[in-house]
Amino acid sequence: MLGVFDFDNDKCEISDIQLEEAFLLVKKPGNIRLISGLRSLGDNLRLFNELENSEKLLKGILKIASSNNLYEIENAIKLSLGNTERALYRSNQDLYERSGLDKDKMKALKKAKKSLYYYDQIFTTKSKNIPAEIFVQAKLNHFSLLLELKEWLQKLSESENDSVVSDELDKANKEVKLIAPQLVEELVKEESFFSRLTPIQEVYTVIDLSRKLIEFQPRSSEFNSNIKEALIEVKFKARQLKNQRAESYAQGNLGYYYKITDETYKSQEYTERALRIAQSIQAWDIVYQLQQQLGRIYEAKRDNKKAIIAYDAAIKTIDLVRENLASNSSESLLSFSNRIEPVYDKLINLYLQQPKENINLKKIIDVNKRFQLSELENYLNCDLPSSETLENIVKRDNIKPIAVIYMMVLEKQDELVVVVNSSEQEKIYSPKPISLKKDMNGIISSIQAVFESNEITKSDFNIVLENTQKMYQLLINPIKKYLPKKNGTLVFVVDSQLQNIPMALLHDENNCYLMQDYNITVALGSQIKKPKPLNWNRSKALLAGVSEKIQNFDELPNVPKELNIVAERTDGDDKKLLNETFTKKNFETQVRNNAYPIIHLATHGTFSSNPKETFILTYDSKNLKLEDFENLFKSRSQNRSDTIELLVLSACQTAQGDKKASLGIAGIAVQAGARSTLASLWNIDDSFVPFFMKYFYQALEDGNTKAEALRYAQIACLTNPNKDPAYKNKYKEPYYWSAFILVGSWV
Repeated sequence: MLGVFDFDNDKCEISDIQLEEAFLLVKKPGNIRLISGLRSLGDNLRLFNELENSEKLLKGILKIASSNNLYEIENAIKLSLGNTERALYRSNQDLYERSGLDKDKMKALKKAKKSLYYYDQIFTTKSKNIPAEIFVQAKLNHFSLLLELKEWLQKLSESENDSVVSDELDKANKEVKLIAPQLVEELVKEESFFSRLTPIQEVYTVIDLSRKLIEFQPRSSEFNSNIKEALIEVKFKARQLKNQRAESYAQGNLGYYYKITDETYKSQEYTERALRIAQSIQAWDIVYQLQQQLGRIYEAKRDNKKAIIAYDAAIKTIDLVRENLASNSSESLLSFSNRIEPVYDKLINLYLQQPKENINLKKIIDVNKRFQLSELENYLNCDLPSSETLENIVKRDNIKPIAVIYMMVLEKQDELVVVVNSSEQEKIYSPKPISLKKDMNGIISSIQAVFESNEITKSDFNIVLENTQKMYQLLINPIKKYLPKKNGTLVFVVDSQLQNIPMALLHDENNCYLMQDYNITVALGSQIKKPKPLNWNRSKALLAGVSEKIQNFDELPNVPKELNIVAERTDGDDKKLLNETFTKKNFETQVRNNAYPIIHLATHGTFSSNPKETFILTYDSKNLKLEDFENLFKSRSQNRSDTIELLVLSACQTAQGDKKASLGIAGIAVQAGARSTLASLWNIDDSFVPFFMKYFYQALEDGNTKAEALRYAQIACLTNPNKDPAYKNKYKEPYYWSAFILVGSWV
C-alpha cells in the first residue's frame, strides 16, 4: 500500500494518478484494512495542511465503502471527511478575513455546511453498529462547529448587509437553541453517551462540550449549574487518572466558567492553578490560552498593569508554538484572526491606554513586529526564523533611514496608530490614534474600489488622488515635525489594508508628493534582511520575461526592450530567458546553478492573500507559485550562501478586491530570500516600463541606494530631466510612476 505513495521529508502530497491507483486497489473485495489505512492517510493529509488532497482521498474511499455497504468504516470516513471540511471552512474563513472577497466567504460557508452534513449523517443514522467514539465525536463536532459558525455569522451580520449571512445566522441560532439543552441533559445523565467512551476520552469530551455550552451562554441558572458540576467531576477524574494535561484543561475551563458568570475571584484562582500545571508539563498550546484568559480577568478587574503582563506572556508563549499556530489544519485552534490576532490587539491597546508619559512605544513596536511575523507565518503556513528588528539594524549600521514609520491597524479597537522612530532626533513619537470608522475606512475603501477595476481610467485615479491627499493630512501632517524637511529615506512598516496603497502617492494641499521629498521603502510583515549596499560593477543578472499572449494574458510587446535596457547596465546579456526559453524548468536550472545578485522578471503575475493564487507567469503554463519559490530557493540556499540582492517583478498586479494582497509580495520576497524586492501593484501600460527601468538601473549604476534609485526614476517620470525622446507626457501622471513599491532593504 505504501508503495503507491512517495512523500518527501517536508510535505505529504499525493497526485491524481496516485489517488486513482489507490482507489483501484481498495475496490477489490475484502480490502477493509486498506480502506482504513487510506482513511488514516486522509487524516494525516489534513494534519499536513494538504486539505484538498485529504478531501479528494476521503470522498473517494467513502464512495467505495458506501457502494459495498461497509457501514462501520463508512461512518468513520464520514467523521474524517467532516473534520477535513471543517478545516477547509476555517482555512477559507481565515482567507476571507485577509482578502475581504465574497468568493472566499461563500466558499467558507459552503465548507461549513458540508462538514455539518457529514457529522449529521453519522449521529442520525439508524445503524446500531457505530463505535461510541465516532458517534459522540460527530455529535460534539457538529455542535461546536454550529457555535463557531454562529459566532462568525454574527460578526459578519454586524458589519455587512448580506441576506445570505442573515438567513444562515437564523438557521444556526435555531439549531443551537434546539441542540444545547439536549446536550446539557447528557452531561448530568448517569447513562449518557459519554459513559460509552474510555475514561480519558470522556474527560476531554466533557470539557470540550462544557466549553462550548459556556460560550452559548443561556440565561438559566440550572443550565449553568449542570455545566459547573460536570467540569468539577471531570477535574477529579483527570486527577485520578494522573493526567496533568487533562487536569490543567479542566481547571482552566472552570476558570472560564467563573469568568462568564462574573465570579472574578474564583475565575482567577482556577485559571492560575491551571496555568501552573500546564507550565510544569510545558503544554505551551494550553499555556498561551490560559495567559490570555488571565489577561481578560485582570482587564475585568481594571488592573491593566497585570493584564499587560499576562498578554505579554501569552505572546511570548505563542512564539514557542508558532510552527503549530501557523497551520490552519490544527483542529484544536480557531482561525488566526479569531484566536491569535486579538492577543496582539489587546496588548497594544492596553499600552495605549496608559498615561501618555508612561506609554512604552518601543514595546508597542515590538508587539506589532511579532504580530506581523505571526501573520506572515500563518499566510505561508511555515515557521520563519526570528528576524532582527529594524531598530537594532538602524542603531548598528552606518546607512540609516531618517525615520521608521509604523502604521498599525487595530480593527477591534477602531484605531489606526502611527508611531515614528526618528533616527535623526533619536526619539520615538506617537500622535493621537486615528479612528478607523470615522476617518480612515471610507478613504481606504474608495481607493481600493478604484484598484479593483479591470481598467483604471484617469477620472478613477483622480478619486485615488483625492483620498491620498486626505491620508496625507491624517497620517503625515501630525508627524511632519518629527521628520527632517527634505531628503533621506523613510521606511514604512504598514499593516493590514494599507499594504495595497503606495505611500509615494500621499501628497499635501500643494500637490507635493511624499516621494518628492523622501526616498520610500516598505517593510511588509516586519521581515527584512540586514541592509547591505549593492556592489554594482555590472552585477550579474538573470533576466526573464514573456512578451507574447498566453494563458489568456495580454501580450507585453515591450518586454524585450525592457530586458535589453536592464542587460545594458548589468551582466545579463547571456542570462536572458525570453518567451519559449522562459520555462519553469529553465528558470529553476539557472537559479540553482548560478549566483545571481539580481533577478528581473518581466511577465504577468498576481499577488494575493491566498498563497495558492500568488504566481508568476511562465511561457510553458507551469507558473512559478509561492511554494515553488520556497522549494527552489530553499534548495539553492543549502548549497550556497549568496543572497539575491534585488528581485524585480514588473507587469505584476495585486488581486482585485483583495485587501491584503500585498502579503503575496512579502511571501515571494521571503521565500526567495531577497534582500530587496521592487514590484508593481497594478499592471500598467508596458510601454512605460522600459523608460522607468532605464532610470532605475541608471541610478543604481551611479551608486545610489535602491530607495534613491526608485525615487530617481519616479522624478524622471515627473520631469523628464534629460529630455529623453522615449518620454511621453502621460508618464508624469501618478498612475504610472506610483505603481512600483520597494519592499525590504533600502540600501
